[in-house]
Amino acid sequence: MYDLKDFKAADHIPALLDWMRAQMKGCGGKTAVVGISGGKDSSVIAALCVEAYGRENVVGVLMPDGVQPDIDYSNGIVDFLGIKHYTFNIHGGTSGILGEMARLGIEASRQTTVNLPSRIRMATLYAIAQSVDAGIVVNTGLYSVNMAITGNKAQLNMNKTATVFSLTKDALKNSPLGGQYKLIVLLVAVALVIVFLSFFLRTRLGLAIRATGSNADMVRSSSINPVFTTTVGLCISNAFTGLSGCLMAQQQKSFDINMGSGMVTVALASLLIGGVFLGRKSIPLRAIGAVLGAFIFRLVYAL
Repeated sequence: MYDLKDFKAADHIPALLDWMRAQMKGCGGKTAVVGISGGKDSSVIAALCVEAYGRENVVGVLMPDGVQPDIDYSNGIVDFLGIKHYTFNIHGGTSGILGEMARLGIEASRQTTVNLPSRIRMATLYAIAQSVDAGIVVNTGLYSVNMAITGNKAQLNMNKTATVFSLTKDALKNSPLGGQYKLIVLLVAVALVIVFLSFFLRTRLGLAIRATGSNADMVRSSSINPVFTTTVGLCISNAFTGLSGCLMAQQQKSFDINMGSGMVTVALASLLIGGVFLGRKSIPLRAIGAVLGAFIFRLVYAL
């Protein structure tokens, strides 16, 4: 196991820059297009792009939604890096879509109003990238985190590693269920997650997290910090994501840095399909609906 105490980011920068140049060359790109929010992620990416491609080949895009009070941070980054940049106000796009929804009698949910600006920002980046000289959108990923955990390796062979599947297989080898050990492990894992969610989301903290998702302003007026409840919710959801990745790697007896690609699409599709059948039921049934949705999605995808 890689000791994170020995990890020094500066030691990996030369290899990272070489990798970035190779990726840009491989896709025939020239100009890196980066969305500049003023936060850590976009600032680091913009600085790496300047180092890898030269500031003359980097375009920063500032995308406020109307008035952005902290846009000075974004302006400070592009000025410091000396890169060409555009300030593209997306308010016309967000207000246009929301206005059209209202005209059609569709009440925009809180999820819509929260997620719509980020979706428009991504579409804006691609529109600009397709209109500049060989533009390629550059953003962040979790490759560096995953590779630090796996000892700086993009792939791991687990054929000689004891896993929860191999242990279950040994435990059931003399029983009628011995041939179904993989299914049993997955069913137990799913059942435990559903039971945990069913109990946790009925606790005071769980109810606060659910309320935050419905109306953060109401939660704030009840003297509950929505930032805290959102952070706890993200921690729990990411823990489940890590659990699913562990089970997937152990079941396949191998790990690959790209094995989680596309899972967000699968998850959203599973929630939507499950919501059609059990969307307005109790928490346990909603969770079962998400599992059912994943099964239906994979079944249709396989066909």
